[in-house]
Amino acid sequence: MDRSPRLPPSLLATLDEAAERPLLSVASLWELSLLVECGELTLLPDAKKWLESACHPHTVQLAQLTPGVALELLELPRKFQRDPADRMIVATARALEVPVLTYDRQIRKSGLVKLWK
Repeated sequence: MDRSPRLPPSLLATLDEAAERPLLSVASLWELSLLVECGELTLLPDAKKWLESACHPHTVQLAQLTPGVALELLELPRKFQRDPADRMIVATARALEVPVLTYDRQIRKSGLVKLWK
């Protein structure tokens, strides 16, 4: 699997060396599947192989939608963006009390989550 060109090599090295695998919200997988479905993104060599590699336990830990995440969704301000995937990602980070690594400007500006550095 090719690595994201948006992530600098130093960041990839830090993630690779981390004691625990980083968390990946299942909301990100849902959002990814929507992008593939509408033709905005292609997963190579094919979606099945890409997802098997990207979601492998040696790569990430999947953060599931739990009752705690659902409670956090209810606590998010109405003014925060309406994108359901972004709301789930923020709620997941809040429920698990973990920082978020994102390029999404609205999430970064919201002040609702700690940003990963």
